[in-house]
Amino acid sequence: MTEIVPCREWKEWEKLIGKRMLVDRRGVHWLRSPVEVILLEVSPSGKYLKFIFPNGVSSWSIRGEYLFVEVLP
Repeated sequence: MTEIVPCREWKEWEKLIGKRMLVDRRGVHWLRSPVEVILLEVSPSGKYLKFIFPNGVSSWSIRGEYLFVEVLP
């Protein structure tokens, strides 16, 4: 699946837990290119996503901070 949609508009995050995906950072701190992450958790409200990044750091992010690019095989 290759789609570019704002994360806040994507409705099926629970189906993607544990999967590798590409996301692109929005706002002031743009990444130079999409980054590969793994989705670890979705908050009960659905507002926050917990990703693990390539450097091993995991953090909670507000869905609107990223653009969802694609799910990787």
